[in-house]
Amino acid sequence: MSRPSPFALAALPAAAFHTTMPVMVAHCDVAGIVFTPRFVEMAHAAIELFVPAALGIDYYTTMRERRIGPGYGHIAFDFFTPAFLGDALRFTVLVERIGHGSVTLHVHVHRGADPVLRAVMVIVTTDLDRHRAVPVPDWLREPLLAYQQACA
Repeated sequence: MSRPSPFALAALPAAAFHTTMPVMVAHCDVAGIVFTPRFVEMAHAAIELFVPAALGIDYYTTMRERRIGPGYGHIAFDFFTPAFLGDALRFTVLVERIGHGSVTLHVHVHRGADPVLRAVMVIVTTDLDRHRAVPVPDWLREPLLAYQQACA
């Protein structure tokens, strides 16, 4: 299996949503390196910020009132270099694929211009009452498509 190449920061679309997060003590192991499971939490936090900022959808109202939420069907990380306590990490979210009942997001993480990791996160649209996958609703599909096209 070949190792994927990192995306250069300059190669990411200018229209792409990004946010910066500091690496805090709670993210690190005793050596001051980000503990791998914390990257899952940080990438999910970036997605929580992405939904209202880039898609114009209130993430929490959607879960409370529309009873649709994200269930992760697949998560994969490619690590390029460690991240350390005190680093400022830039998380860039791109829509890779919009399927019938799932959305594949790529989250690129950089420290300055240096790639740290790339996450592939497949989110299954989930009925929160029945705990079952449902088709991606149009009110979510349309802004995802618009964002994907803006970043193309």
